[in-house]
Amino acid sequence: MDVDANFIDEKAAAVHALGNIGLFCSGLILPRLTEVVKVLSEIGDYFHENIRYHVCQTYLQIGVGIMRHFTGFDEKFPWEKGLPVKKALPSQVNEYLDQVVFPHYFNIFETDDNKEVIEKTLECLREMCEVLGPGAIASHSDRLVEVLLALLDKKAFCQTHGQGGGEKDGEMDEDEDGDDGFKDEDEEEDDDEDDEDLDHDEIILGNTTDVISELAHALGDQFLLYFTKIGPSLVRYLDDSHPRSDIVMVIGCLAETFSACTAAIPVYFKDFLHILLKNAKTDDSSLNRNIAYAIGILAQHSGVLLGQHLQPCLEALSAMYASSEEKEAKDNVISASCRVMQSYPT
Repeated sequence: MDVDANFIDEKAAAVHALGNIGLFCSGLILPRLTEVVKVLSEIGDYFHENIRYHVCQTYLQIGVGIMRHFTGFDEKFPWEKGLPVKKALPSQVNEYLDQVVFPHYFNIFETDDNKEVIEKTLECLREMCEVLGPGAIASHSDRLVEVLLALLDKKAFCQTHGQGGGEKDGEMDEDEDGDDGFKDEDEEEDDDEDDEDLDHDEIILGNTTDVISELAHALGDQFLLYFTKIGPSLVRYLDDSHPRSDIVMVIGCLAETFSACTAAIPVYFKDFLHILLKNAKTDDSSLNRNIAYAIGILAQHSGVLLGQHLQPCLEALSAMYASSEEKEAKDNVISASCRVMQSYPT
């Protein structure tokens, strides 16, 4: 299908402009909010993915703009973590999120097979948690966790119906006439598509873990209930069969989650420490950076639990410092060591 790239760019720019007006000039857009939402809803399932993910971003920008208009805050809403919600958002914000934004986002997860659009929607959810806090997500947290679980389990619509999302009908290991060792142009294109799909899967996992971390920051110890559901699907990515990048992201996610939801530490301490020590034997600076950070979190919040395992933790920190080349990894090792000494001075 021939697509006029200039037309798509113009349409995307117009949607983007609406988002910026909603974010920075909300007083101007509010009188015409119904009209704006109607226009956005009509192109929310537009055939080109560039338009669809710009609509997702614009919906959120308008929501943040409404919050700014009715509160006077120019940046983040000064929310407090935990449930029940301690600082409620203006009713106009919740009404807009409940009636416009979340229905659109959930519809995207259920019907859109383009992984770039899913990535953008996850980014919007992460930003929503960060900027608006628990008041924005409290009434949708159950369904959000269902979405995250589907993505972690690779059962989301984009993973089962999208390009490269499942097995192809009639797929065989070898050609019926034998493999002569060469690939035609179509086969090379298929390989490129498979590589691109793997890249998107990695990005989706990264964005999913980011949302999990932000949910934990927003809900605090009340996130433990949801983590008991998410945890088993998350730790599967720590298996040796997964690429190192998956392990790095998941360990980072777990560390951030335990930092925000300290009630989860006693429940999962033993398993988490085993994961950290098992993976603290490489020269991968990215992995060592996250492991060191995680040990620091345990030193700060686990009390006597880590006190019983100081020797292997200190040995792991020493080994990671010696094997890491990146400054950030070494800095995290030093920070974790300081936290250990501060929490366990004797």
